[in-house]
Order: sequence, then C-alpha cells, then structure tokens
Amino acid sequence: MRNISDKTILTALVNYKCVGYFGKCIRHFTLQERSFVIDELIKRGYLDSDMNLTKLSQEVIIENLDLAQY
Repeated sequence: MRNISDKTILTALVNYKCVGYFGKCIRHFTLQERSFVIDELIKRGYLDSDMNLTKLSQEVIIENLDLAQY
C-alpha cells in the first residue's frame, strides 16, 4: 500500500461534503487504499460509522475549502 498524505484525506472529506462523493482525489487508489482513507476519516472523528459528517468535521471542512475538487 502506498503512503496516503494528510492532504488527500482532507481533500476527500471536503469533496464528500461539497459534492456528495469523495471525487477524483482517491479514484486512482486501490480498493484497500480507498478503504484506508475512509477508515482514517472515521478514526479521526470526521465521519461516524454511518458515513454522516460530525460536528468536528465542520471546522476542518471550512478551513480546507480550497482543497475542493469534483
């Protein structure tokens, strides 16, 4: 498995909020690596186990809106 940067994880979070899906930032990863990104978002407390955004994620998303892709 490749190293996945913190920026990629935050970009996936912002895309999920703004677009409704994780977008092209994780498209080129394998299924295992995509799973790692989602698990990391849950572990950090940005998503709950039902893939809903938490209150903690709102501040992070606002601070990183410049990372939004489609």
